[in-house]
Amino acid sequence: MILLEDLRELSDAAALAEKLCELVSQPIDVNGQEMCLTTSIGISITPEDSSDAEQLIRFADTAMYRAKEMGRNNYQFFTPDMNAHAGRRLQLENNLRKALQRQEMEVYYQPQVEMGSGRIIGSEHGMISPNDFIPLAEETGVIHEIGSWVLEQACRQTRHWQQTCPDLTIAVNLSARQFRNDNLVGEVSAILKETGLPAQSLELELTESLLVHDIDIATH
Repeated sequence: MILLEDLRELSDAAALAEKLCELVSQPIDVNGQEMCLTTSIGISITPEDSSDAEQLIRFADTAMYRAKEMGRNNYQFFTPDMNAHAGRRLQLENNLRKALQRQEMEVYYQPQVEMGSGRIIGSEHGMISPNDFIPLAEETGVIHEIGSWVLEQACRQTRHWQQTCPDLTIAVNLSARQFRNDNLVGEVSAILKETGLPAQSLELELTESLLVHDIDIATH
């Protein structure tokens, strides 16, 4: 935390924030490895935003998280609408958790069609939702619970469909958090065993960006 006294212009606070971002971003050497850091800064002003110290800190913290959402390595001044935004995010997170507990979520499938015959040979699932849904779920960790639930539901449904379409397969997208789970193989094996779906009927889809950021994990 930095307390800037005798502030004359908002541009003075902005200039300091820019200088801090510039200084922190300078490369540093750690055991022969060059590393670059980024910083996200939130700024609240008294008395415009509040005259209460604790509230000012809370407002600056809210603005800092907005800076992170804006791509990090930047600064944001607190605005009243940020409180509403933070409230909506908290409500969405709570609703996601409740939806999982109450079995209120639903899985949608996209058919894979063989062009020559027009026969449905598989089904693909992908989480389609508002732009703030997946990032929030990733950030809060709810994505792991959602991903596990979706994988189980997809395998169970595919096994049911195979009663009439024996060769049917299912492709399920993995989230970054699921992919980084050390027990991913065990979790998938347990779901296949529980649902009775043959392993060859399940495809796990990974995004290119996920593989690029986790090269060591991906190769193993």
